[in-house]
Amino acid sequence: MQTIDFTCPHCKNLMAVGANLLGKNVRCPHCKQVVQAPATNPSPAAAPPALDMTAFFTGRTHAENVLNIFLSRSSRLVVDSVGRSNGKEFVLIDTIHENGKPVRERKWIMRPAGPNHFTGTLSDAVGPVDVRISGNQATIRYTMNGGLKVDELLQLLADGRTLANHVAVRRFGLKFASIEGKIRKLD
Repeated sequence: MQTIDFTCPHCKNLMAVGANLLGKNVRCPHCKQVVQAPATNPSPAAAPPALDMTAFFTGRTHAENVLNIFLSRSSRLVVDSVGRSNGKEFVLIDTIHENGKPVRERKWIMRPAGPNHFTGTLSDAVGPVDVRISGNQATIRYTMNGGLKVDELLQLLADGRTLANHVAVRRFGLKFASIEGKIRKLD
């Protein structure tokens, strides 16, 4: 059976439906929202640009996010970052503005570990940070103090200057918090 790919209007992830479901309401497998599949087979789109993490984060970036913590109110989370390479490592300094909390900084230090693979450290993490890139997406995994396991998905949008940011934080295997937002390249 032929499948048709299209982008979920809610979470911006790619999803596929059978040709028999064109024009019908379907549930996105990523965000679980009900969306209407396109009525016709959309024309093939240009391949999304490949994500070059160091190029994207070199210079200044600005992130607008919403932080959702289980049994708490949602809050705004803004992160302004400056990144630079020193030849062997890539260093990113985040300045974090979270509602009701003092401004704080965190530091990422990443090193190439192979094709489309980086490892390194993060001042908020205990143990290593793992970054894997595939096409226009990067998956970042690490553990924070208190055993909080972080899975972050960054997806480069068609403009090549914006990343969709999706973060899930788990404790004891249960989703404890999430972050949804966009990261814009300023330089």
